[in-house]
Amino acid sequence: MPVGYVSEAALADTMTFNGATFATLGFTPGTYTSTWGTGANADALTVTSAVPEPSTWALRGLGVAGLGLTLRRRAARA
Repeated sequence: MPVGYVSEAALADTMTFNGATFATLGFTPGTYTSTWGTGANADALTVTSAVPEPSTWALRGLGVAGLGLTLRRRAARA
């Protein structure tokens, strides 16, 4: 919070990062959405990653393998 901030007062401020890139600031590729307002998700930064995490690929692979095994068993019964 800015110095001297009073509760429920409007926020207005800027930040400058000289010589910085998204990578040096720890950001990853994706869509960043800033939400201001009230409620449970007020004043939040939401990140939607454009590149799935490795764990996501692993879960997808397990799901496809499971479907393949199920289809193979059904074909063997017929």
